[in-house]
Amino acid sequence: MKLRFALFVLSLVIGVGACGGSMLAFISIEPLRKGQSFAGLESSMLQGTPFTTFLIPGVFLLIVLGLGNLLAAIRLWRNQGYHGELLLGICLVIWIIVQVILLRGGNVLHLIFLVLGLLQLGVAAYCIKHLQLSVPFSAHQN
Repeated sequence: MKLRFALFVLSLVIGVGACGGSMLAFISIEPLRKGQSFAGLESSMLQGTPFTTFLIPGVFLLIVLGLGNLLAAIRLWRNQGYHGELLLGICLVIWIIVQVILLRGGNVLHLIFLVLGLLQLGVAAYCIKHLQLSVPFSAHQN
């Protein structure tokens, strides 16, 4: 199925991008503590947020969106379902929206990953419906 392969590639791109973003967040901690900027990140960006460093967002980015998408891609390669893709698409869309709100603005990467998240969500939902797979915890089960 062409859509399955497209979703597989999409998960890999999102997963690798999220792992890279998390590494950037981790590496930025020390320069930001010294009052320096690092790769476009500044400590002033965190004013008004519940965070003092990018550590917690970086951990979420690595574990949920990075490793989660890589694991979902492996499961998809093994033909073990689309539900992880659906959930991770929802997580990515929410992550980007919350990030833009907390940082009081966005950039082109936010837009790119929002589109990727919506694609992941939409393609996974289409595949689940097209293959007539049941959705766990759904109120309506056939």
